[in-house]
Amino acid sequence: MYLLMGDMNKLVGSDELGVHGNHEKVTYGGQLVRELLGTKEYVLVNNLKVAVGGPFTREDPANPDRKSCLDLCICSKSLEPYIKSMIIDSKREY
Repeated sequence: MYLLMGDMNKLVGSDELGVHGNHEKVTYGGQLVRELLGTKEYVLVNNLKVAVGGPFTREDPANPDRKSCLDLCICSKSLEPYIKSMIIDSKREY
């Protein structure tokens, strides 16, 4: 069982393997993430209803409409029932 979280900076698209509502672009690294998710053994937690404040993890301070999902949380499918929430705070000030 795995839980993988990080600032991956991978563009994974917006279809069933990507981030819901995301832009459509997919990078090489994003394709690798999509292949992992495509096995159906892993879940993109950003897309689950437990992702509070998401799925986007970055908001451009100059343009709040410009959002992206750079931080991804992926877990083994068997761990999904144990995830109660994932809180995403993309609006914090630095």
